[in-house]
Amino acid sequence: MRRVKDGSFLTCWCAAAAGRMMLTNSGMCLLAGDIRRYGGSRLDGAEARQAEIRALARDITRCTELEAVLDGRASTCREVAGWQGLTRAARWYVPEPWAGHIGAAAILFVSSNPSAGPREEQFDPARHMSRRDRDEDLFTAADGAFDDPRFPGIASGIYKRDRRGRQVGAAVPFWRWTCGIARELLGREPAPGNDYALTEVVHCGSQRETGVAAALGTCASRYLRRVLAVSPAGVVVVVGATARGVFEGSFGPNSPAACSTRRAVSGSGGAANCSVGPATSSPCRTPTRACPRTAWPGTSGRS
Repeated sequence: MRRVKDGSFLTCWCAAAAGRMMLTNSGMCLLAGDIRRYGGSRLDGAEARQAEIRALARDITRCTELEAVLDGRASTCREVAGWQGLTRAARWYVPEPWAGHIGAAAILFVSSNPSAGPREEQFDPARHMSRRDRDEDLFTAADGAFDDPRFPGIASGIYKRDRRGRQVGAAVPFWRWTCGIARELLGREPAPGNDYALTEVVHCGSQRETGVAAALGTCASRYLRRVLAVSPAGVVVVVGATARGVFEGSFGPNSPAACSTRRAVSGSGGAANCSVGPATSSPCRTPTRACPRTAWPGTSGRS
Protein backbone atom coordinates (compact mmCIF):
# COMPACT_ATOMS: atom_id res chain seq x y z
CA MET A 1 0.00 0.00 0.00
CA ARG A 2 1.26 3.49 -0.83
CA ARG A 3 0.15 6.84 0.55
CA VAL A 4 -0.45 9.47 -2.13
CA LYS A 5 0.07 13.19 -1.69
CA ASP A 6 -3.44 13.95 -0.47
CA GLY A 7 -2.94 11.54 2.43
CA SER A 8 -5.20 8.84 1.02
CA PHE A 9 -4.03 5.42 -0.05
CA LEU A 10 -3.29 3.81 -3.36
CA THR A 11 -4.65 0.29 -3.53
CA CYS A 12 -3.64 -2.23 -6.15
CA TRP A 13 -6.64 -4.46 -6.80
CA CYS A 14 -6.36 -7.69 -8.75
CA ALA A 15 -8.34 -9.54 -11.40
CA ALA A 16 -7.45 -12.86 -13.00
CA ALA A 17 -4.99 -12.73 -15.88
CA ALA A 18 -4.76 -16.41 -16.74
CA GLY A 19 -6.24 -19.77 -15.87
CA ARG A 20 -9.20 -20.19 -13.53
CA MET A 21 -10.32 -17.04 -11.79
CA MET A 22 -10.81 -16.65 -8.07
CA LEU A 23 -13.94 -17.78 -6.29
CA THR A 24 -15.80 -14.63 -5.34
CA ASN A 25 -17.66 -14.07 -2.10
CA SER A 26 -20.80 -15.34 -3.83
CA GLY A 27 -19.02 -18.57 -4.72
CA MET A 28 -19.23 -17.95 -8.48
CA CYS A 29 -16.21 -19.11 -10.46
CA LEU A 30 -15.38 -17.67 -13.87
CA LEU A 31 -12.89 -18.70 -16.52
CA ALA A 32 -10.34 -16.31 -18.00
CA GLY A 33 -11.60 -15.07 -21.35
CA ASP A 34 -15.25 -15.44 -20.34
CA ILE A 35 -17.17 -12.81 -22.32
CA ARG A 36 -20.09 -11.09 -20.64
CA ARG A 37 -23.34 -10.71 -22.50
CA TYR A 38 -24.68 -7.23 -23.20
CA GLY A 39 -28.12 -6.84 -24.73
CA GLY A 40 -28.54 -10.62 -24.91
CA SER A 41 -25.93 -11.22 -27.64
CA ARG A 42 -22.55 -12.86 -27.24
CA LEU A 43 -19.65 -10.78 -28.47
CA ASP A 44 -16.85 -12.66 -30.24
CA GLY A 45 -13.72 -11.54 -32.04
CA ALA A 46 -11.66 -8.38 -32.17
CA GLU A 47 -14.24 -6.41 -34.16
CA ALA A 48 -17.06 -7.21 -31.75
CA ARG A 49 -14.88 -6.32 -28.79
CA GLN A 50 -13.95 -2.99 -30.38
CA ALA A 51 -17.63 -2.32 -31.04
CA GLU A 52 -18.35 -3.02 -27.37
CA ILE A 53 -15.66 -0.54 -26.29
CA ARG A 54 -16.98 2.12 -28.66
CA ALA A 55 -20.55 1.58 -27.47
CA LEU A 56 -19.45 1.98 -23.86
CA ALA A 57 -17.55 5.18 -24.68
CA ARG A 58 -20.64 6.58 -26.37
CA ASP A 59 -22.86 5.64 -23.43
CA ILE A 60 -20.54 7.60 -21.13
CA THR A 61 -19.98 10.65 -23.33
CA ARG A 62 -23.71 10.85 -24.15
CA CYS A 63 -24.80 9.86 -20.64
CA THR A 64 -28.58 9.80 -20.32
CA GLU A 65 -28.32 10.80 -16.65
CA LEU A 66 -26.56 14.00 -17.70
CA GLU A 67 -29.30 14.65 -20.24
CA ALA A 68 -31.86 14.22 -17.46
CA VAL A 69 -29.98 16.77 -15.35
CA LEU A 70 -29.96 19.24 -18.25
CA ASP A 71 -33.71 18.65 -18.63
CA GLY A 72 -34.12 19.82 -15.04
CA ARG A 73 -34.97 16.45 -13.51
CA ALA A 74 -33.77 15.51 -10.02
CA SER A 75 -30.54 13.53 -9.99
CA THR A 76 -27.70 12.68 -7.63
CA CYS A 77 -25.39 13.79 -10.45
CA ARG A 78 -26.69 17.36 -10.49
CA GLU A 79 -23.88 18.87 -8.41
CA VAL A 80 -20.96 17.33 -10.31
CA ALA A 81 -22.68 17.92 -13.67
CA GLY A 82 -23.39 21.50 -12.65
CA TRP A 83 -19.68 22.29 -12.39
CA GLN A 84 -19.69 22.86 -16.14
CA GLY A 85 -23.10 24.46 -16.25
CA LEU A 86 -26.70 23.30 -16.34
CA THR A 87 -27.89 25.28 -19.35
CA ARG A 88 -28.05 22.97 -22.34
CA ALA A 89 -27.47 25.69 -24.93
CA ALA A 90 -24.31 26.94 -23.27
CA ARG A 91 -22.86 23.62 -22.11
CA TRP A 92 -19.97 22.16 -24.12
CA TYR A 93 -18.34 19.71 -21.67
CA VAL A 94 -18.84 15.96 -22.15
CA PRO A 95 -18.18 13.21 -19.58
CA GLU A 96 -14.80 11.54 -20.05
CA PRO A 97 -14.79 7.73 -20.44
CA TRP A 98 -11.05 7.10 -20.13
CA ALA A 99 -7.66 8.15 -21.49
CA GLY A 100 -5.59 5.59 -23.38
CA HIS A 101 -6.20 2.34 -25.23
CA ILE A 102 -8.36 0.69 -22.60
CA GLY A 103 -8.82 -2.43 -24.71
CA ALA A 104 -5.08 -3.12 -24.75
CA ALA A 105 -3.35 -1.44 -21.78
CA ALA A 106 -1.75 -3.78 -19.23
CA ILE A 107 -2.29 -1.36 -16.33
CA LEU A 108 -5.49 0.55 -15.53
CA PHE A 109 -5.50 3.47 -13.08
CA VAL A 110 -8.89 4.24 -11.51
CA SER A 111 -9.32 7.50 -9.57
CA SER A 112 -12.31 9.56 -8.38
CA ASN A 113 -13.27 11.84 -11.29
CA PRO A 114 -11.56 13.89 -14.02
CA SER A 115 -10.07 17.23 -13.10
CA ALA A 116 -11.67 20.31 -14.62
CA GLY A 117 -11.09 23.97 -15.19
CA PRO A 118 -12.96 26.74 -13.31
CA ARG A 119 -16.74 26.60 -12.96
CA GLU A 120 -18.55 27.06 -16.25
CA GLU A 121 -15.23 27.40 -18.08
CA GLN A 122 -15.53 28.97 -21.51
CA PHE A 123 -15.11 26.63 -24.45
CA ASP A 124 -11.77 26.81 -26.26
CA PRO A 125 -11.89 24.83 -29.54
CA ALA A 126 -8.10 24.45 -29.50
CA ARG A 127 -8.07 22.82 -26.03
CA HIS A 128 -11.44 21.15 -25.55
CA MET A 129 -13.60 18.45 -27.04
CA SER A 130 -17.30 19.32 -26.92
CA ARG A 131 -20.84 17.98 -27.10
CA ARG A 132 -20.87 19.16 -30.70
CA ASP A 133 -18.08 16.75 -31.70
CA ARG A 134 -19.01 13.54 -33.50
CA ASP A 135 -19.18 10.31 -31.50
CA GLU A 136 -16.27 8.94 -33.52
CA ASP A 137 -14.10 11.93 -32.68
CA LEU A 138 -15.00 11.79 -28.99
CA PHE A 139 -14.02 8.11 -28.90
CA THR A 140 -10.77 8.69 -30.78
CA ALA A 141 -9.83 11.59 -28.51
CA ALA A 142 -10.33 9.40 -25.41
CA ASP A 143 -8.78 6.18 -26.69
CA GLY A 144 -5.93 8.05 -28.38
CA ALA A 145 -5.54 10.64 -25.62
CA PHE A 146 -1.80 9.98 -25.30
CA ASP A 147 -0.92 9.53 -28.95
CA ASP A 148 -3.38 11.10 -31.43
CA PRO A 149 -2.27 14.72 -32.04
CA ARG A 150 -5.45 15.60 -33.98
CA PHE A 151 -7.35 16.10 -30.74
CA PRO A 152 -6.75 17.71 -27.32
CA GLY A 153 -5.08 15.20 -25.04
CA ILE A 154 -1.88 14.32 -23.21
CA ALA A 155 1.62 14.94 -24.59
CA SER A 156 4.62 12.85 -23.50
CA GLY A 157 2.45 11.25 -20.84
CA ILE A 158 2.51 14.27 -18.54
CA TYR A 159 1.58 17.50 -20.40
CA LYS A 160 -1.68 18.84 -21.81
CA ARG A 161 -1.85 18.85 -25.62
CA ASP A 162 -3.99 21.11 -27.80
CA ARG A 163 -5.80 20.27 -31.02
CA ARG A 164 -2.74 21.25 -33.04
CA GLY A 165 -0.60 18.68 -31.25
CA ARG A 166 1.29 21.29 -29.21
CA GLN A 167 2.30 20.87 -25.58
CA VAL A 168 0.44 23.27 -23.26
CA GLY A 169 1.64 24.39 -19.85
CA ALA A 170 3.63 22.59 -17.18
CA ALA A 171 3.55 18.90 -16.37
CA VAL A 172 0.35 17.71 -14.64
CA PRO A 173 1.39 16.19 -11.28
CA PHE A 174 -1.12 13.33 -11.39
CA TRP A 175 -0.07 12.29 -14.88
CA ARG A 176 3.58 12.44 -13.87
CA TRP A 177 2.76 10.25 -10.87
CA THR A 178 0.83 7.61 -12.88
CA CYS A 179 3.70 7.44 -15.37
CA GLY A 180 6.10 6.88 -12.48
CA ILE A 181 3.97 4.13 -10.94
CA ALA A 182 3.67 2.42 -14.35
CA ARG A 183 7.46 2.60 -14.72
CA GLU A 184 7.85 1.03 -11.29
CA LEU A 185 5.41 -1.77 -12.06
CA LEU A 186 6.84 -2.56 -15.47
CA GLY A 187 10.51 -2.21 -14.60
CA ARG A 188 11.04 -0.18 -17.77
CA GLU A 189 9.98 3.09 -19.39
CA PRO A 190 6.23 2.82 -20.12
CA ALA A 191 4.46 3.76 -23.33
CA PRO A 192 1.59 5.97 -22.03
CA GLY A 193 -1.75 4.95 -23.46
CA ASN A 194 -0.48 1.56 -24.56
CA ASP A 195 1.05 0.20 -21.36
CA TYR A 196 -1.44 2.00 -19.14
CA ALA A 197 -4.76 3.82 -19.34
CA LEU A 198 -6.61 6.13 -16.95
CA THR A 199 -10.26 6.12 -15.92
CA GLU A 200 -12.49 7.18 -13.02
CA VAL A 201 -15.45 5.99 -10.97
CA VAL A 202 -17.32 9.23 -11.79
CA HIS A 203 -16.90 10.48 -15.36
CA CYS A 204 -17.94 14.14 -15.07
CA GLY A 205 -15.14 16.54 -14.20
CA SER A 206 -14.95 19.00 -11.32
CA GLN A 207 -12.40 20.45 -8.93
CA ARG A 208 -11.70 19.02 -5.46
CA GLU A 209 -14.14 16.17 -6.15
CA THR A 210 -17.11 18.54 -6.01
CA GLY A 211 -20.31 16.53 -6.38
CA VAL A 212 -18.50 13.19 -6.56
CA ALA A 213 -19.81 11.72 -3.30
CA ALA A 214 -23.42 12.24 -4.38
CA ALA A 215 -22.85 10.90 -7.91
CA LEU A 216 -20.88 7.78 -6.97
CA GLY A 217 -23.80 5.40 -6.72
CA THR A 218 -25.35 6.43 -10.01
CA CYS A 219 -22.20 6.67 -12.12
CA ALA A 220 -20.37 3.63 -10.74
CA SER A 221 -23.44 1.41 -11.01
CA ARG A 222 -23.87 2.41 -14.64
CA TYR A 223 -20.32 2.13 -15.86
CA LEU A 224 -17.66 0.72 -13.50
CA ARG A 225 -18.22 -2.99 -14.15
CA ARG A 226 -18.51 -2.37 -17.88
CA VAL A 227 -15.25 -0.42 -17.95
CA LEU A 228 -13.48 -3.20 -16.06
CA ALA A 229 -15.04 -5.76 -18.39
CA VAL A 230 -13.54 -4.23 -21.55
CA SER A 231 -10.11 -3.83 -19.97
CA PRO A 232 -7.61 -6.73 -20.19
CA ALA A 233 -5.37 -5.01 -17.63
CA GLY A 234 -3.35 -7.36 -15.46
CA VAL A 235 -3.18 -4.67 -12.77
CA VAL A 236 -5.84 -2.19 -11.69
CA VAL A 237 -4.42 0.61 -9.55
CA VAL A 238 -7.15 2.20 -7.44
CA VAL A 239 -6.06 5.71 -6.45
CA GLY A 240 -7.35 7.56 -3.40
CA ALA A 241 -9.92 6.94 -0.70
CA THR A 242 -12.95 7.74 -2.88
CA ALA A 243 -12.22 5.20 -5.61
CA ARG A 244 -11.05 2.67 -3.06
CA GLY A 245 -14.35 2.99 -1.20
CA VAL A 246 -16.28 2.32 -4.41
CA PHE A 247 -14.27 -0.83 -5.10
CA GLU A 248 -14.72 -2.11 -1.57
CA GLY A 249 -18.43 -1.32 -1.71
CA SER A 250 -18.86 -2.95 -5.12
CA PHE A 251 -16.69 -6.02 -4.71
CA GLY A 252 -16.28 -6.41 -0.95
CA PRO A 253 -13.30 -5.55 1.28
CA ASN A 254 -12.30 -9.22 1.45
CA SER A 255 -12.58 -10.00 -2.25
CA PRO A 256 -10.38 -11.44 -3.57
CA ALA A 257 -9.27 -13.58 -0.65
CA ALA A 258 -6.01 -14.40 -2.41
CA CYS A 259 -4.41 -14.32 -5.82
CA SER A 260 -4.73 -17.51 -7.84
CA THR A 261 -1.99 -16.78 -10.33
CA ARG A 262 1.43 -15.18 -10.59
CA ARG A 263 1.98 -13.03 -13.59
CA ALA A 264 4.01 -9.89 -14.18
CA VAL A 265 2.65 -7.11 -16.36
CA SER A 266 5.64 -7.48 -18.67
CA GLY A 267 7.61 -10.59 -19.54
CA SER A 268 10.48 -9.72 -17.22
CA GLY A 269 10.18 -10.03 -13.46
CA GLY A 270 7.72 -11.83 -11.25
CA ALA A 271 4.47 -10.71 -9.77
CA ALA A 272 4.02 -10.12 -6.09
CA ASN A 273 2.15 -12.45 -3.80
CA CYS A 274 -1.22 -10.87 -3.09
CA SER A 275 -3.87 -11.29 -0.47
CA VAL A 276 -6.75 -9.33 0.96
CA GLY A 277 -8.30 -9.94 4.34
CA PRO A 278 -9.96 -8.03 7.14
CA ALA A 279 -6.61 -6.87 8.49
CA THR A 280 -5.09 -5.80 5.18
CA SER A 281 -5.80 -2.48 3.51
CA SER A 282 -4.19 -3.43 0.22
CA PRO A 283 -3.74 -6.64 -1.71
CA CYS A 284 -0.26 -5.63 -2.82
CA ARG A 285 2.50 -6.53 -0.42
CA THR A 286 5.14 -5.26 -2.85
CA PRO A 287 4.07 -2.03 -4.58
CA THR A 288 7.01 -2.12 -6.99
CA ARG A 289 5.80 -5.37 -8.52
CA ALA A 290 2.70 -6.25 -10.49
CA CYS A 291 -0.27 -7.99 -8.93
CA PRO A 292 -2.11 -10.48 -11.14
CA ARG A 293 -5.69 -9.46 -11.68
CA THR A 294 -8.49 -11.41 -9.96
CA ALA A 295 -12.11 -11.46 -11.14
CA TRP A 296 -14.82 -9.31 -9.69
CA PRO A 297 -18.43 -10.41 -10.15
CA GLY A 298 -19.85 -8.88 -13.33
CA THR A 299 -16.49 -8.33 -15.07
CA SER A 300 -14.98 -10.53 -17.71
CA GLY A 301 -11.26 -10.33 -16.90
CA ARG A 302 -10.23 -10.97 -20.49
CA SER A 303 -6.60 -11.79 -21.09
